[in-house]
Amino acid sequence: MLEPLQGSCSTMLTLVSSPAGYGKENAMKVLKMLCVTAAAVLLLPLGARAGEGEFDTEKMLSDLEKRLAVSKAELEKLKPVLESKSRELKDAINESVDQGFAELESMSKDLEAASEKAGKDLEAALNSDQVKELQAYLSSLDKEALEEVKKELIAEMESLLELSEKQVKELEPILREQLDEMSKLLSRFAKDSGKAWDEFRKEYGKIAEKTRSRLEKALDPAQLEKLEKRMEETREKIYKKLFPGK
Repeated sequence: MLEPLQGSCSTMLTLVSSPAGYGKENAMKVLKMLCVTAAAVLLLPLGARAGEGEFDTEKMLSDLEKRLAVSKAELEKLKPVLESKSRELKDAINESVDQGFAELESMSKDLEAASEKAGKDLEAALNSDQVKELQAYLSSLDKEALEEVKKELIAEMESLLELSEKQVKELEPILREQLDEMSKLLSRFAKDSGKAWDEFRKEYGKIAEKTRSRLEKALDPAQLEKLEKRMEETREKIYKKLFPGK
C-alpha cells in the first residue's frame, strides 16, 4: 500500500534543489514532513464512507448504454432515476458503516423495492425487454452494495484491531460470519417489537462470546481488549436502534 507513496517521496526528495532564500536542508525537511503526513492519512481506516467513484451515475449510464442499446437522447431520460439510485446506494452503505452494524435483510428489501420502482418509473421510456434488463442491472448493484457494506465494516474492524496481514487472512472469514449472524439477529428482533431487551442481550452475548473464543487465539491482549470494547459499544448502539426511548 505504501510502496508507491514511498517511491514518490523518494523522487521528490531527490529532486529538491536549493530554492532561493530557503535552502535545500529546509526544503527537504518540509518534504519529509509532507511524506510522513501522507503516509499517516493512508493508514487511517479506509471503510469510513462510500467513495465518490463507487456507484457513479456516469458509469451506470455507460453500462446501460451498452446493455440497453439506447440512444444518447434516450439515455438522458434515465439519468435522474440513476442519480437517485446512486445516492440511495451510497447513503445505505454510509448509514451502516457510520452506525457500526448492518441490517442486511432490511437493507436488501429497501434496495429491491427502490429498484422495482425505478423500473416502473422508466416504463414509458423503455420497452419491456429494456425494463427487465434495467431491473436486472439495478439488482446487481444492490447485491454489490450489500457486499460493500460487509467489506467496509470488516475493514473498519481490521483497522481498529491493527491486524497483521497474516491475521487478516485468518480472521476475515470469522468476522464475515459474525456480521451475517448479527444481521440475522437484528432482523428477527426488528420484525417482532414484542421481544424484550434481555432476550436480545442474551442472543447477542452468545454471538459475541462465540466470536471472541474463535478470535482470541490469534489476537494479543491489547487487540482482544479493543474487540470487547467495540462489541460493547455496538450492543449499546443496537439497543438505541431497536428500543428507542427506553
